[in-house]
Formats: sequence, structure tokens, C-alpha cells
Amino acid sequence: MGTEFGCLTYCGPNIEDLKDEFKKLIVKKDELQELVNEAKRKGEVINPHVLNWLSMVEEMNSEVSRFEDEVKRRRRCLNWLSLSRTAQKIKQHVLHLLKEGKFQNIAHPAAPQIQNVARPAAPQTIRPTLTAGVRGPKSRITVMNHVLEALKNEKIRMVGICGMDGVGKTLMAEEIIQIVQGKLFDAVVKIVVSPNPNITKIQAEIADKGRERILCERILIVLDDVWSVLDFEAIGLPLGPSHKGCKVLLTSSNLDVCYEMGSQKNFTLPMLTTEEAWELFQETIGEPLDADPDLCGIAKALTNECGGLPFSVVTIAKELQNNKSKYEWANALQQLKAHEIPPQAYYSNIKLCYERLENDELKSCFLLCCLFPQGYDIPIDYLVRYAWGQGIISDRFDSVEAARMRVHFLVVKLKRRFLLLDSSKEGCTKMHGVVHGVAISIASQDMDLFMVQDQAGYRSWQIKPPCKQYTAVSLNDVNIDNRIVTGLGYQKLELLQLKNTHISESSLESMLAGMMKLQVLYLLHTGFSGLSTSIRVLPRYLRTLSLDDCALGDISSVWKLENLEILSFARSNIKVLPKEVAHLQQLRLLDTTDCSYLKEIPRGILSTLSKLEELYMTRSFNKWEPAEEVDLSKEGEIRMASLAEVMSLTSKNLTVLAIDIPDFKLFPEDEVLLKKETTRFHISICKANTFRMPQPLDYGFKNTVKLVGDAKEFIKNGDIRFLLKYSRALYFREAKNLNCVLNDQVSFQGLEALSIQNSKQGTESLISDRTGETAFLQLKSLELNEIPDLIAIWQGQLQNHQSFGNLRSLQISCCSELRCAFPVSIARNLVQLQSLVVYLCEKMQEIVSNEGMEDEIDAPSKVAFPNLTELNLSGVSNLVSFYIANQPCNSKPEMAETWSSNQGNEAGGSSSKKSKILLPPYCISWLKNLEELEVKLSSKIEVLFDLEGQMVQGNTEEIPVSFTQLRKVCLTNLNQLAHLWKNVPCRIRCFENLRFLTVLSCDSLKYLFSYSVAKQLVGLEELKISYCRTMKTIVELQYKEEIESTRILFPKLSLRLEDLSSLVSLSEGVDADNTFVWPSTRVTPSTTINESDDSDNLECLEVEDCESLQVIFQPKESNYAHKFTKIKRLVLKALPMLIDIWEMGSQQIDGFRNLRWLEVHGCEQMTYLFSPSIVKLLISLEQIKVMDCWMMEEIVAETEAEHAEEIELPLVNSIMLRNLPNFKRVCTEAYTLKCPSLAELVYIECNPKLKIKLDLGVLRTVPAENASVLKQREEIKIPVRDNESGGYQQREQVRKVDGGFLTHIVKVAWEFELETTGLQDNALFHRT
Repeated sequence: MGTEFGCLTYCGPNIEDLKDEFKKLIVKKDELQELVNEAKRKGEVINPHVLNWLSMVEEMNSEVSRFEDEVKRRRRCLNWLSLSRTAQKIKQHVLHLLKEGKFQNIAHPAAPQIQNVARPAAPQTIRPTLTAGVRGPKSRITVMNHVLEALKNEKIRMVGICGMDGVGKTLMAEEIIQIVQGKLFDAVVKIVVSPNPNITKIQAEIADKGRERILCERILIVLDDVWSVLDFEAIGLPLGPSHKGCKVLLTSSNLDVCYEMGSQKNFTLPMLTTEEAWELFQETIGEPLDADPDLCGIAKALTNECGGLPFSVVTIAKELQNNKSKYEWANALQQLKAHEIPPQAYYSNIKLCYERLENDELKSCFLLCCLFPQGYDIPIDYLVRYAWGQGIISDRFDSVEAARMRVHFLVVKLKRRFLLLDSSKEGCTKMHGVVHGVAISIASQDMDLFMVQDQAGYRSWQIKPPCKQYTAVSLNDVNIDNRIVTGLGYQKLELLQLKNTHISESSLESMLAGMMKLQVLYLLHTGFSGLSTSIRVLPRYLRTLSLDDCALGDISSVWKLENLEILSFARSNIKVLPKEVAHLQQLRLLDTTDCSYLKEIPRGILSTLSKLEELYMTRSFNKWEPAEEVDLSKEGEIRMASLAEVMSLTSKNLTVLAIDIPDFKLFPEDEVLLKKETTRFHISICKANTFRMPQPLDYGFKNTVKLVGDAKEFIKNGDIRFLLKYSRALYFREAKNLNCVLNDQVSFQGLEALSIQNSKQGTESLISDRTGETAFLQLKSLELNEIPDLIAIWQGQLQNHQSFGNLRSLQISCCSELRCAFPVSIARNLVQLQSLVVYLCEKMQEIVSNEGMEDEIDAPSKVAFPNLTELNLSGVSNLVSFYIANQPCNSKPEMAETWSSNQGNEAGGSSSKKSKILLPPYCISWLKNLEELEVKLSSKIEVLFDLEGQMVQGNTEEIPVSFTQLRKVCLTNLNQLAHLWKNVPCRIRCFENLRFLTVLSCDSLKYLFSYSVAKQLVGLEELKISYCRTMKTIVELQYKEEIESTRILFPKLSLRLEDLSSLVSLSEGVDADNTFVWPSTRVTPSTTINESDDSDNLECLEVEDCESLQVIFQPKESNYAHKFTKIKRLVLKALPMLIDIWEMGSQQIDGFRNLRWLEVHGCEQMTYLFSPSIVKLLISLEQIKVMDCWMMEEIVAETEAEHAEEIELPLVNSIMLRNLPNFKRVCTEAYTLKCPSLAELVYIECNPKLKIKLDLGVLRTVPAENASVLKQREEIKIPVRDNESGGYQQREQVRKVDGGFLTHIVKVAWEFELETTGLQDNALFHRT
């Protein structure tokens, strides 16, 4: 009976808790149902997991109703134990449903209904939600839409999805099946092929669908996980013109297989971005991790270690899902870094990929890459030198250059199998971290060939040196212990790499002594005093020696390495090339790149190296002497090498030459520098440091020439004419009279990169008018900088449609006379252009000019930039428009300014009467794939986008569409800019991928968006607006009929506002019932037009220098009930009129529960921080900073409380109060403010009569005279909260307190407070 009464005591609370949680669930369900209804009205397809959740809630509703009936029936019975247990059980189910009811995507647009397979309608953009965690990140949506477009193309029969194992190919194929089944295709057959396909099983699966159906209906065959070429006829799958209804979608980790099978379109699935991987990790865990900073930091490190591979992210997250111990997570991070936890299935797949490589060359190249640290940009030329030294490829090729071509081919093959990845650095490749770990495991454990150790692994090696006989050892970032290296014998070792390793010369000598078969020694950034003795113990048949980035001493003993073929001192401090190098008669490659200290190469060394094939001396020795006979009067002086020695090499075996020459006059008159057209060269003819190249030399460079001086002079030299003719990259600096060089187009038909900088005279144009002649057919990159005479890229009209046809990048800067970038005749050829940058061209009025084509009405239709993704226009102060129709380039500026007038408003106005529009309608159609737009320092532009007439043919009607790929827009110092958007069509679909928008110093802007545009910006993540002094609102509602039932705006926004002196609201409209409208002295930063829900994802709000603001949040019961549920950071600075953050007397609200950081600076009129009702909401608040608020009197405001009440900020760990001279109290006696987690309290330059004390977690103010003096250097005991028991314990603190810094302590039982003298910014209280 006692147990029964005990339960009865707690039965009531259990049932009450159930009621409270169930009410939340019903509210959540109703909000979600409203969104579902709205999506259905739009014709979208509701995602299955959303419908499933709603169904489970209905079932829970029934269960709770039955339970309520049971409670009523048994309310007079004492035996409530079973009811209490049932209530507790049901509550857990309700909590689980609440947790599961967080959906990033509710629905996706339905795939278009296709009535005619032969002529499918243009598709709408499909926004799928990928299952099993990958919920539609942009990188996936883009690839998926490309795949769907290819499947709808009647000319394409086979499509491939490729990518690294674990990147999500199968997942995407399954999502595509859901989209196309029953719409684009009548039936779908999915077959898992696997590495060892069972032909009989595949035939049976196809037969199940009926071979006759395949031949006569629209059917999609999905072949998943294809490892090798399949014979379609053998499996009963005929393809060809007679079977147009059958298409194939295949997934593979081998791009070559897709090509060999005849796939017409292949799409590579990329890695997740850092943001996408983090979102996936949190989704898999099932809850946000921001509440625990330590755990969040470890989780982000774990995610980064996964390298954007979805399979790894999901696997790690699932392993840690039910264990939130930071120690367990930290241990998992260490294991992941040490490659100890690659999933077994993943390890098996990569090993199988390795085993199926066609030959030993591919396998060796793959294993060589694991010698470098994880994530390292691996120079492909290092692989060349390693493979050559080990004899992997040198036995098959008679030159290093031929071997280089082979290694590059091998790297491409490995990339097509996704065992290697592209690198952002030229001439490099990368290996994914997971693949790197598997490769090390294969090489070191399975094959006992390699040992790769970093600092962590080396610690264990110090304890017990490995006894295996490795063929390759790589030690990265380690300090080698002298005790370990003594006596180490690696009799079979062929390759040793020490990178960022510290070792003494004696230790290195001991280490090398036993390596009698060593063929490759690579020391990079290795610290030691010298190599003189170490070189002596190296085996005589060492073939590759690299001493890159090393501090070298005497290396004259290198002559003993008589079989050395590759020798590199790149980026070392070598000063003199020792004459003993002349004894290395087998040397094929010598590299002194970036050896800036190298001043001496004695004459006769280079000419004796008869087998030398490659000489690299860029940014190194350039003190070449003339080749005249020796002057007897200078006998005894050391003579330097001459170009004649280099020329003697070119007539023999030299195939690659990279040197710097100070003056072209050093060329001998009776000889030529290069004897063979096949010699690859990188030659700079100028004084030292004229060309600053911070990037390291790409050893795979194409023929490059760098020239300084008067073109009329150096064009007379035969060697220079030869170099110009065969160059692929040409750089001119401080050159004159370039027209005499550039007009000879016969010399530049193969040119791919051209850069002209600081050309002072004689460069009026790149090419003069030569009708019908082709120019720069292969040019990909063009840079024009500081050319004051330049008035046109091409003088006259370019008639040939192939000229500039391959141009990818164009940069024009500081060309003061240029009035347009290029005419229409050139613009129509720039179909490959990807990046256009124009900087500080003061007279430029337009980018594209119709000069010479004024009479052609259809001139704009001849222009398109389908591949342009980056447009940067900075400092083009007179720019009026991207293109002014029928306005010649050389017309006067005032004519362009008055070309037309009568600006219309954003929603209307005829485009024919507009002027000063950066992107008028006909230009917008040119830039369909633009991703980044930056416009700075222009005093003419009034409108950014004119969207009039932007239409695309849809299934049944025309759907406005524009700039769907634009991701980033930055606008700075556009003084006349009045509108970002004008003439916005109804129901337009535009800017949906815009993520970052920055607007600075645009003083004519009164608002940023109309509602019709704002509702499209569903992807906007970061909005920064600063110094726009006339801006009154952010979102303006121009017409009442614009408002739709779904009024949620900017679901992902982080907002920063600074110095907006006229701002009065964030949204303003014509109907106060449908919009947030505030008086001119109040501002409510709203992200919705009306009610909000869990899709309100504003996370960060910063407001600065807004002089009119008096209120930040002005809650109303009708629309603030569940608002700002995601906001985490709130920063308010320099708001001199601000009175309230949350207006006093607001109705009950339920937002701000995720606010973690609150910072208030320079808000002079504020007298309090919170009201008691707001404090109760701030359950996640961790840090509070209040500074320079002169009128601030209290933290919690005084209200008419009926009785004493305890309020709590449970997670606040840091409070800073500084320069609050009128501060009176924490709160009134009617309230008790508890801060149980407080770890730091700073109270500086505030009211000197008051102090703050902490009393068992309660903050109180006390008179300063009650403080007792703390003796200098006194040890103190501090009460700290025990997280397990919830109580306080007294613990010794080792901290010594210096009376010069901390002078007072208030000590009452377990209470204490430290006070500063006000001279230093020290924390008053630090909890241990």
C-alpha cells in the first residue's frame, strides 16, 4: 500500500507533463499541416517521411484520447500506479515524435507530366529531398537536375552517375527513380550489378519486367554499382535506334567504364561542402549540437576529417548517436585521424578497386601517393622523380619527359577511378583522407611494403622500432630520436622520405648507413646542420636525391653518387653549385628552382653534363656571363656559366629548360638558344624580381616567355622570335610598342595565356583591323593592366567568328582610356568566357558596345555568355550599363547619361524608357548561369536588374525565370543606386540560390526587396547592410494582393545591419493586419510578413549605428507566439535611442529559447536588460555583455509582481558589465536571479558604491563597504557547483591573487566576490 501512495504522489505530475508535451505536439502538427496544405495547393509532392509523421501523430492522438477516458473512468480509484506508468510511457512516445518532427524540406515540385516522349516539354527545376540523410544539398540538386535533363533528351540513350565510393551514387539513383517512375518512364528496372556480375540473375530480373515491354514502352534500366563493361546483348537488353523507349542509367566508381559502355552523358557527384557535411552530421545525430560548445567543436572536427564523404559522415554519426560523452567523441576523432576506423565495407571496396587496377604501374603510382600526409597537395612531378628513381617507369622510357607524360596519364586514370582527386594547385593531385588510410593499410599491413608515420604514430615507434623490412618509409612532422636511429637496418629499403623532420646530421648518417639498396632519398624542410658526412654513406647507386627547402652546408661530396640521375636543391639556401657536380655524368635532371641565394655556378659544370635532359633554374641563378674568350688579365677569377653552355645542352639531350636571363643581349649572335622545336621552355628575360610569382613552379608548364623592354628592339632577335612563335603563355611587363609584336598574328595562333602590365606607350589596341583574319584562336586567359594608351582590344569590326572563341578569363584594370570592354563583334564569340573582371577603368561606360553595328536591330540577339559565372565591376565610376542599345562606344558620356529617362518603380515601367540600368532585360538573358556579381564604386548606376519580359516556356504556360544560379552579390559605394530589382513579373522564379548579399554605402536605396522578390530568396543565408543612410525598410510590400498564405521569408538568414540612420522597420506594407508595421521610432527585425513557425530560421542578428531605433522586438500575441525560435546571437551596437530590446508589457511569447549570445554596446537610453517574462524564455543563454550603457540601472526590470519569484538563467557562464555608472541592482527584491552555471563575472567601471556577489548561484548586489580586504598573495577557497549532485562543494584553488589586480573579496559562508581596482580588465570571478 505504501508503494501505491508513493506513486499517487507522482501520478499527477506525470499526467500533467503528458498534457503539456501533447499540446506542443498538436501545435507542431497543426503548423506542419498548414504547410502541407499550402504545398498541395501549389501542386508540389509531399515528402513521404512528412506524411508518415502526420499519420503517427494521428495514431498518437487516438491513443491519448483513450488514455484520457481511462483516467476519467478510474479517477476515484487509489490504484493509479499503472496509469502513472502508462502516462510516462506515452509521454516518451510524444517526445520522440516531437524530436522527429523537424523537417528541412516539406515537399518538392512535381516532375512535369510528359505527354509526348519524342518532344518532352522544358522541365521545371526539380528540388528533390534525398533520403537517408542527404537531404537535398545544392551540390546534389545541381547534379540531379543535370541527370534528369539528360534523361529527357531524346537523343541520349545512356547516362552515367560517377563518383568516389560512398559519395551517394546509389542514393541519387533511387531518388531519380521516385521522380521519373510513372511520369517520364512507364516502368523502371533497377539491377545491382556488383563487382562480379551474375549474368543469369540480371537476365532473370529483366525478364521479370517482360522483354517485350522493354522493346515497346518507355522504360528506364538502372544499372547500379557497375565495375566492368557489360554486354547488353548477353543480358537481353538491346539498345539502338529501334528501341528508343529504353534508356539506361548506370552508377559506377570508374569513369572509364561509363565511357567504354557508350554512356553519352556522365556526371560526377562531388564531395559535400563543409556546410553540407555539418548539416548531414547533425541530421544523422538527430539534434543540434550548439548547446554544448565542447561537443560541437569535436563534432565539427570529426566532420572535417570525413572530407565531405557522405558515407563516412553518416557512419561516424550513427556510431556516436547514442553516446554524447565528449571523451568518446574525442577518442573517435583520434581514431579517425589515425585511420583506425574506416568502415570494413568501405575498406573492402577500395582494396577491390586497387586490386582491379590494370597494371603494376597504376598500383605503384597509387601507393606512392600515400607517402604524403593526408590532405596534402601532391606535386605530380614528385611522383615522376620517385617512380623514376625506383625504376618503376624508367626502364620503359628513355627520357624523364616521356616518363612524366606516363605518370600524368596514370594520375588521370586513378582520378577516373576516384582513387585520386583534383587539387586546387596546378600540377598537383590529392588523395581523400579515407582512401589515404586504406592505401596505407594496404601498403603497410597487407603487403609489408610501406611505413608511413606522423608525429602521433612515431611515438609508438620510439617505444619499439618496427622490424619489418619495408621498401619505402615516410616520416612526416616528426622529431627523430637519436637513440632510435642507431643501428636501424633497412636492408631492403628503396625510398626514404623525411618531411618537416628534425634530425641531427650524425643521426641521419647513422640512419642511412644500413640502407644499402636505397634508390630515392627525399628530404623536405628537414632541419640539420649539414650533409657532408651523410652523403658519404649513401649507396653509390642512389638515383634520386632531393634536398628541397633545406638548410644546406658543404655538399661537395655529392660527386661520389656516380649513378645519380635526379638532383634537386629547390628552395634551399645553396649559394654555390659545387664544381664536383660535373662528375655526375648520369645526371638527367638538375633543379635549383627558387634558390634565391645561388649566385655562383662556375663555368664548365653545365657543359659537362652531357646526359642532362631537364634544367630548372627559375627565380634562381641569373648571372650569366658573355661567351667571349677568357680575358687573361682576369686569370685567377672564377668565371660564371654562360648561355653558350646551355645552348650546347639543347643540341644534345635537353628537352626541358627553365631559366632567367637578365638581358636578351647575352644571347650569342652566331648560335640559337633552342635547337629543337620540341624543347619545352619557361624563359624570363628581364631583371631580377620584375615578375613576382608567389606560386611554386608547375613542372608541367607549357612554353612560357616573360619579357620586359622595347618590343621594337627585342623583336629583332632571332631567339626571341623563335620563343614568341612557340610560346603558349606570354607575359609582358613595362614593355613599349607592343603593337609591332601583337599585330603579327601568325606568331600567336597557339597562344593560351596573354598578360600585359604597365605598358606605357605604343599599345593602342591588341589587334588592328584586319577583316576576315583570325586572332587568338586558342587564347584562354587575357589580362590587361595599367595600359594608359589602350582604347580598344580590337580596332574595327571582328568578322571572324572563331577569334577569342576559347577565352575563359578576361581581366581589365587601370586602362583609363578604354570606353568599353569589347564590341558586339567580339562579344558574340565569347561563348566560353567564365570570368570577367573590370577594375578602375574611369572612362568605361559599358561593357559591350554596338559600335559599328548601330543599324543592326538584332545585335543583342547575337550575344550570349552561357558559361560566365563571375562578373566583377569595381571602380568603373562612369559605367552606365552592361550594354546600351544603339549607343556607340565612343560617344560622349553625357549622351549616355541622357539616353533615356523616367525611371519606373520596381513593379512596373517600360524598359524602353530606362537608363543607367546595369543589366537591362536583353542582358539578363545573356547571363543565365551567373553565380557571383560584384559591383563597386560607380556613381551612375541607378538600377541593378531589370526583369521585364523574362519568360521561359513551361508545360502549360509561360513561367518567369531569371538568375537561378546566382549565389553571391556584393554592392559597394553605388551612390545613385535606387533599385536592385525593377519590373518584376508576377510569380517570377528568380534568385532562388542566392546565398550571400552585401550592400554597403548605397545612399539612394530606400528599401532592398519587394515582397515578390523577397519570397523567392529561400536560400539567402547572409545579408549585410551598412551605411545606407536613406534606407527605411528592408522588405517593402507594394501591393496588398502580393501577399500569399505562406508568408515565411528568409528561412536561413543571418542578418547584420550597421549605420542605417533612417531605418524604421524590416518590413513595411499597406495593410497592418498582414504586415509588421511600426511607428517611425520603432523597429521590429522580422523575417516574416505574418505568423512564423519552426521554419523561422534566423540565427544571427546584428544591428549597429541605427540612430532612430527605440525598440528591437515588439511582440504581438497574434504573430509572435512561436517566433524567433532559432536565433542564437543578438548584437546591438551604437543605438543611441534604443529603450527596449523586448518592449515592456509584451504578451506571452514562446521564442528566443535558442539565444546563446547577447551583446549590448553604447545604447545610452536603456535602463534595463530584460523583463522577468523574457528571462524565463532564455533557457539557452550563455554569454551576456553590456558595455557603455550610461543609463542602465538593472539587469532585470522592476515590474508589479504579486509575490516573490525565483527566475533563472540556467546556462549563463559569463557576464560582463562595464562602464555602467548608474547601475543600481541585479533585480528588485521581488525577484531572485539564479545563474548556477556562472563561470566568469566581470564588473568594471560601474557604480563604485555597489558590488555583485554570488550566493549559491544567486546574483545579488551589496554595498561596497561590506567588502573585506583580501590580503596580497592569499590563497582562497572557492565554492563550485558539482554537476552530478547539483550542490556546491568547497575546493582548494591554486590561484594566487595579487592585491595589485584583485583587491577585495566578499565572503559569506560559501559566497564570495572579487573586486578590481578598475585599472585592469580582469575577471572578477573564475570558477574552477
